[in-house]
Amino acid sequence: MNLNLNVSRERQRLISAWTLIKNATGIGPIRSPADYEAMRTLADQLVDQVGTQVGHPLSDLLDVVLELMASWEDDNISVQEQSPKDMLSYLIKANGLKQTDLANIVSQGTLSNILRGKREISKQLAKKFAERFSVNVSVFL
Repeated sequence: MNLNLNVSRERQRLISAWTLIKNATGIGPIRSPADYEAMRTLADQLVDQVGTQVGHPLSDLLDVVLELMASWEDDNISVQEQSPKDMLSYLIKANGLKQTDLANIVSQGTLSNILRGKREISKQLAKKFAERFSVNVSVFL
């Protein structure tokens, strides 16, 4: 029997590393709404850490978490056809935000007009909202 000790050692190091990562972050497959909420909490924490820093050591982990969430959303969340303003209103409420929390994206007056249906969401704003809420830009167009 030819046992390759290097492969066995590498496998053990991988198992140890994965166990540390999983225990430290809770990252793993999303199989339920509770798993999704736990992943969302992790994403929020990572966003707080990473911010807008290009090349932050945790930015790749944030990307992986967001991809896991997007995949689960695609498979498990059906969004009824809603108007862009209704989707924006829903996302603001679902994320526990106030209109003033979006001041870095859009002025209070413009946001109020959008939510009242007096103004359409521009393509530029749609991109910013999509990035802020981690959804596809088509939601707002």
